[in-house]
Amino acid sequence: MLKRRFGGYDGKGQRVIRQENEALAAWDELGRAPCICEAFVAFERELSVLGARSVMGEVAFWPVTQNTHKDGILVESIAPAPGVSQEAFERATDRASSFVSLLGHVGVFTIEFFDTGGAEGTWYANESAPRVHNTGHWTIEGAHTSQFEQHLRAVLGLELGFTESLGHCGMVNLIGDVPDLETLARLHGVSAHVYTKPGRLGRKVGHLTTVMPTPEDRDEAVARMRAAAGA
Repeated sequence: MLKRRFGGYDGKGQRVIRQENEALAAWDELGRAPCICEAFVAFERELSVLGARSVMGEVAFWPVTQNTHKDGILVESIAPAPGVSQEAFERATDRASSFVSLLGHVGVFTIEFFDTGGAEGTWYANESAPRVHNTGHWTIEGAHTSQFEQHLRAVLGLELGFTESLGHCGMVNLIGDVPDLETLARLHGVSAHVYTKPGRLGRKVGHLTTVMPTPEDRDEAVARMRAAAGA
């Protein structure tokens, strides 16, 4: 996989290379911009580790989020991600904490991992984002402290807020255009966030969130959200 070092997101700015002789053509398509070349990783799911570091050096993490993509664009996130052991959580957050501390980062950040599954449960870091992140939008309704409030707390030197989830949370992106608002209003237990930007193919124009008491209730709500979003 060839990826631009700058300006790549939602599957943009990257090309798949399966043979060595395809590399130059792929680089041409990316405008011969500075790139990195990554090997493929066989993974079972993508996970996001979302946290914040304050100007005082305090670090806090939300529960791990599991993500689903379509055509390189995030369509769904659920949290807490199922099947994440306390050991795996502590190992990932310890490394993420060391990473952002080394950089001197202040504010919210996200590190995405490929979970290869299996008995060892190896996670490979895939991407880092030094900012609030789409995979953390569930925290608006689903956590004691949202990622946006936490970012302000971090940069202002306030004590970081509690990061526990308030239930089993789901988030579905609205991509391309916004469904009929009456349709969204009929989704029980769902909060709609509509962005003030025009619709366009592949553009995120809003998102839906839900917080439910059980994983089964969350999955049912997420299915209704995806149907409404056309995801």
